[in-house]
Amino acid sequence: MQLSGSGTGGGERLSRRSLLGRASAGGLSLASIGALGSGRAAPGTDPLTIVHGSQFHGRFGPPNAPAISRYVAVIEQLRSDFSNSAFLATGDDIAKAPLATFFRGKHIVDAMNYIDPLAGAIGNHEFDYSPYVLRRRTESSSFPWLSANLLAGKNRPLPGAKRWTTGSVGDLTVGVFGLSVLDLTHYLYYPADYRMRRATRAAKSAVEALDRAGIDYVVGASHLRLKGSKTVARNVEGIDLLVGDHAEHVFDAPIEIEGTTIDSTGAGFDRVGRVTVDGDGLAEYGRVPVTPRVDPDPGMKRIVKQWRRRYELENPIDEDVAVPLPP
Repeated sequence: MQLSGSGTGGGERLSRRSLLGRASAGGLSLASIGALGSGRAAPGTDPLTIVHGSQFHGRFGPPNAPAISRYVAVIEQLRSDFSNSAFLATGDDIAKAPLATFFRGKHIVDAMNYIDPLAGAIGNHEFDYSPYVLRRRTESSSFPWLSANLLAGKNRPLPGAKRWTTGSVGDLTVGVFGLSVLDLTHYLYYPADYRMRRATRAAKSAVEALDRAGIDYVVGASHLRLKGSKTVARNVEGIDLLVGDHAEHVFDAPIEIEGTTIDSTGAGFDRVGRVTVDGDGLAEYGRVPVTPRVDPDPGMKRIVKQWRRRYELENPIDEDVAVPLPP
């Protein structure tokens, strides 16, 4: 598979603290579309690649278009082509298409378990079917769901979720935390006794905890607005990469702010992003188009067929489009 839209990172890289040598514990290699300038990884540390992209919005996509089975085929190719790589989901995945409303997101969890992301951020639409349903979905997931700033109590994560996590991929240990948009008008069922913590404070707590865990890279799965991600990058040291965007911006290239690389490739199944970072910062990035010419992933194709058959038998609607709910 030929990768298009590759490039080297632009912008000034600032090392905001002394370089620290870290012992790798079979670390998490995240597909990074741009070299990160956090100064966390020591020079010579193996690169990390993060693959990222769509907010699924409960969709599988039209069969004869850039749909989830072709999208997954591109993800698998990227993870195969780049060492120390992983896929990161950035929120708004289990809702809001008619298919999702019917199954309450069970079909998407099934699909995401197959994809096997490093982690998934909790977006506002994860609450569309109630906190009870969200907990059921997180508990049936084979990967962690993350939000460092949505809390069920003081410093207590959402039920079934985590504030941050560490993982091993290839030869690296990577710390990942999630950030969710802070606007109650976008949450259909947010419990009155839950809390929302300012994103910068939540990110600082995450970085400090992950730092103590002895990781090689810190990555944020962001479902903030772009302005929020930029604010976090300016005010929180030690974050190598932030991927994702609540407003679904599509970047031509990653941006770098105070040593943190930020990237977003929008929503939908027509492109997959990748970013590679190393001890010197942003190393490389790319956007890979997903077209009808991409051969569908056979396993995901079977999953889609099984869920669609059940949906069409019990609720025969052909369309698989997002319903007009708030972003």
